[in-house]
Amino acid sequence: MHELRRVAAEPVRVVTEPAPAGGLPHVRVGWRPAPESSPEASKVRAELATAAAAVGSHVHFVELSASSEVAHHPLDALVVDGLPASRDGAMDGNPLVVALAPEASAGDHVRTLARDADLVLSLGVHGRILLATILALLRWRSQ
Repeated sequence: MHELRRVAAEPVRVVTEPAPAGGLPHVRVGWRPAPESSPEASKVRAELATAAAAVGSHVHFVELSASSEVAHHPLDALVVDGLPASRDGAMDGNPLVVALAPEASAGDHVRTLARDADLVLSLGVHGRILLATILALLRWRSQ
């Protein structure tokens, strides 16, 4: 974790990597805020939006309203601000669901969130680490 935090604190570096055949896939990451979003969650959301913009045009960051999950186009990933994710079919597709927990070390809280989320991370995670984790898991899922 120390190494991840150190790397996240460094300025953004452009890394060139051979593009897969057909170019880079477009990724849509949606953020569903809690009804009362905390300052910590707002900071993570701002970092995530900045990181998505820095990656380039193939990552699109979508802010959803607190009362709705509906997006105009299917999302590849959904970040839930400290709330259990709904899998009731209201959203098109089958997005990767990442839930942010105020205390990721609290076992009961994590187990409750993990029933509906693919991944639970601490609410204090840096937006760049969050985006890198999402992109890595989406890439792994597509293989």
